[in-house]
Amino acid sequence: MEPRGAIGVWDPGEDRFTLYADVQYPHRVRQALATRIFKIPESKIRVIAGDVGGGFGTKGWQYPEHRLVLLAAKKLRRPVKWTCERSEAIQADEHARDNVSDAELALDKDGKFLGLRVKTLANVGAYISSERNLLATFGNVGTLTGTYDTPAAHVEVLAVITLADQHFVCGAECIEPEFHNRPSRAAGQP
Repeated sequence: MEPRGAIGVWDPGEDRFTLYADVQYPHRVRQALATRIFKIPESKIRVIAGDVGGGFGTKGWQYPEHRLVLLAAKKLRRPVKWTCERSEAIQADEHARDNVSDAELALDKDGKFLGLRVKTLANVGAYISSERNLLATFGNVGTLTGTYDTPAAHVEVLAVITLADQHFVCGAECIEPEFHNRPSRAAGQP
């Protein structure tokens, strides 16, 4: 599969952004950019998606790079192009997350399923740019039992925010209190 890419264009005459991107849901991306990011009418943003091909979900939402190419295009008054390197796609794409699961299956003497218990550590990456990053935490729950008749299933999923140098375990709040300050401190800010 080809890595993600985007071109941002600002038209000062029309006071409108145009995003050319390999997204599978251009209307959803436009709506998110307009209402959640830029807080402008949807008519002020166009999203044009060509033939995307198979994205297997990784091209289903808006990414931070989309807003960045649009902002840069407006500031520079010229189109701005960005492409993801294949090596960074593994770390940055929504679905590029691993799950580590321990599973127990109870069977009767005839091999019929009686119950399933699964505990999963779901890697949600370093940045949660949309609720789609959380798919790893619940997306596999319905498919664990598959087509088998499984009278009882218990699934426990723990989301893990991962960085290159450390892992942070999160529930309702991050256990690591300094987590939100790390990016600014890395940039030399207090």
